[in-house]
Formats: sequence, C-alpha cells, structure tokens
Amino acid sequence: MNRLSREEAARIMQPVEFKKRLNGGRMIMPSGIHREQIASLSELSWFLEPSGRTLPAIDFERLADWLETTIQDQQTAARVRRAAAGQSCYVDTCKAVYELVTARITEAQGVINEDA
Repeated sequence: MNRLSREEAARIMQPVEFKKRLNGGRMIMPSGIHREQIASLSELSWFLEPSGRTLPAIDFERLADWLETTIQDQQTAARVRRAAAGQSCYVDTCKAVYELVTARITEAQGVINEDA
C-alpha cells in the first residue's frame, strides 16, 4: 500500500464538478427509491453508512470506475472491486465498501492535517 502524498490526499478529498457526480439511490420505506448524486468521498461515506431504515442502491463496478477516473484514486477503486467480488451478499458489500471509504478518508485527512 502506497502512502498518500499531501497533493493526492487533497485531490481525492475534493468534491467533483456537477456533471461528474455519481448517481445512486436510497431505498426508504414506504416511499421507495430516492435518487442521490454523490460528489465526494465524504458524501460517498455518508451515502453508504449502514442504517436499519434505509439501503443504498449503487452499482459497485460503476463506483469503482468513478473512483478510478473521476476521483483519481486507483487504490481505493481496486479495493472496492475486490470487496465486491469477495462478498456473498449486497448488504455485506455495502458494509465492506463503507469501511474502505471511511478508512481512506481518515488516511487522507491524517496526511492533510499532519502537513498543515
């Protein structure tokens, strides 16, 4: 695992422009699926946060592509692909990817704060 540079950490924590946002949805009973647009790793973490009342709806391959090309975080994209391939059910994949994303945010914030 490569340590993030300050520039990389700052880049992956920045929100993306409107047209590059990732589309997702959230199942909220009884009203159904609510569309959401995700613009940053922080928003992705919030979106995937486990809840007993809602379930995120996202295509994990599309998420990995977005992380790789838009956020420009190849390492997290590869981890998301491995997590999605290694889980037995969708909910477990959501939880695993949530843990990966929050760990990456913590890592990036640590690099940014340490150099500040």
